[in-house]
Amino acid sequence: MFLKKLYLNKQYDTNRMYRDIFTHCEEQIDQKNKIYGMSEFAIFLMKCFNTKTIIKRRKENAEQLKNYLDCKGIEVRGFSKAECPLVYPIRVADRDKFRKYLIRNNIFCAVHWPFDGCQPDDRKMARKNAAELISLPIDQRYGSKEIAYLCEMIDKYEAELQ
Repeated sequence: MFLKKLYLNKQYDTNRMYRDIFTHCEEQIDQKNKIYGMSEFAIFLMKCFNTKTIIKRRKENAEQLKNYLDCKGIEVRGFSKAECPLVYPIRVADRDKFRKYLIRNNIFCAVHWPFDGCQPDDRKMARKNAAELISLPIDQRYGSKEIAYLCEMIDKYEAELQ
């Protein structure tokens, strides 16, 4: 995340390095069959953060994005008071095209339903998710200005479609 922050804050062009590390780690995780617990270091790091502040910011970002998407008529799910969203999932007609557009505008969305090319016809929902589901970033590093920028880019993308 440190490299991504440097890139997003336009301090250093670390995007390629970040993406390479991210891809390598994703590949390693995909090859694991065993479920692991958090490392001692990860537990230590968790104790260093004010989770109440993180949860509050994520919920604020999710609410700001939900209000915008509701006004645009984009179907979204809400979150209960007990939930702390990590991302904001939405459906779009062409997820991969939309994701590439967002990347060109410095908005990076993880793909949680990649198409592996091996999904049989009887897995229709998996195919639908792979084609349409994208997770918009709402984490605590972003404030209302960044969420507004995300909304602006969604508006511009919609304008491109018309």
